[in-house]
Amino acid sequence: MSALRFAAFAVLSAALALPAFAAPKHKPAAPVPTAQAPAPSGPRNVIIFVMDGLRYDSITPETAPTLWRIRHEGVDFANSHAMYPTVTTANASAIASGHHLGDTGDYGNTLYVDFPVPCRFGMTVTFLEDDCVLRDMKDHFKDGYMGQTTLIGTARAVGFNTAILGKKGPAAIQNLGSLDAKDARVDDPLGVFIDDATNRPVNPDGTPTKSTRLNGALGAEAFAATGDDRPAFTSTPNMTQQSWLLSIAAQALIPDLKDNGKPFVLFFWSRDPDATQHAAIDSEGHLVPGINSPDARTAIASADFELHALLEALKLAGQDGNTDVFVTADHGFSTIAKGVPDADGDTPPASLPQGFLAFDVAHWLGDAKVFDPDRSNTEVIHDDGDRPSQGNALIGGTPDEPLAVVAANGGTDFIYAPGATGPATAKVVYAKLVTQP
Repeated sequence: MSALRFAAFAVLSAALALPAFAAPKHKPAAPVPTAQAPAPSGPRNVIIFVMDGLRYDSITPETAPTLWRIRHEGVDFANSHAMYPTVTTANASAIASGHHLGDTGDYGNTLYVDFPVPCRFGMTVTFLEDDCVLRDMKDHFKDGYMGQTTLIGTARAVGFNTAILGKKGPAAIQNLGSLDAKDARVDDPLGVFIDDATNRPVNPDGTPTKSTRLNGALGAEAFAATGDDRPAFTSTPNMTQQSWLLSIAAQALIPDLKDNGKPFVLFFWSRDPDATQHAAIDSEGHLVPGINSPDARTAIASADFELHALLEALKLAGQDGNTDVFVTADHGFSTIAKGVPDADGDTPPASLPQGFLAFDVAHWLGDAKVFDPDRSNTEVIHDDGDRPSQGNALIGGTPDEPLAVVAANGGTDFIYAPGATGPATAKVVYAKLVTQP
């Protein structure tokens, strides 16, 4: 492996994604002598591997031996940072383009977009980790949303073949045009795009996916590699779904990309450990084991194995001496206690219910009505114990002309004050916010 150049870094200069923590105190492996690496004879291939939600200090030789070796044999970018902790799509836009969030318009996983989103049945507050919604955003805002040139787009423009695989949402953000790829061969004019919605016409909630379909020879190879024409739904740990994506990448794409003869960029976004860390109940009501729970370590080990398998596929294809491998994360992860822990580290139940901010804002605005955009703008009756299902809310006399909007983003909520009354509404809400504990 000495000829394979490794780096752990944030893709492009502005996409500082790995959280900064002190490196674990293990003796580092001896560096690979640079004299062993052959001089490049032409364009090199590139693999970019993103581990969603990976903390820098979660990389240990026991849990993640591949990442540990890469970090110590290659270049270790030890002090990079998430563009927005810990919002995936915002950081995905930075990884994709190298631009700050004001240039991409992607500053949250859930946004109030002020137009009826067709893929969300006309709702105006939407979650962005969805291929169909991203198509609607691109159609409506044109180059006002993710209009920046992306790394994948640049690679295609200079003659590289490209393949994007992984988590629905952040994968598409790497190059929205790739959503229109035919996925029949690796030299498709728009590249190859495969995520966990590929070959699935609808999402679990019944909304359309508008994702890609595997066709032609590539579709046949993918089926031969996986035994199934579509990925499994997300699980925790997410081994089955990611094994489907990995099998296609390692057994079909890398050999085909090699045989095609052009240099290539393979981008792989691993949903784990993020998905498992969010869903883990190892520490429910307790601070220990927290982020290093057995479930989380299993998810990290699984993603680490995916990277190992991709490297082995490169070796089998004879491309390990001509490929640069970059590893990054979109953000880190932390344990959250929604109450003050006692001396034993036990935490009380959360004292604030789902949607509490929406109800507070509604109260500050004269006990305005609250409507749930995730339930077809159904009015939420606070006194009946009802709650906004996702924490999002349209606040005012009607959902069509809200005084304020709350878009929940898991740790931070956005409050919008649209329309002509916006400035006055913002002053009222701000004055109340600064008095809160």
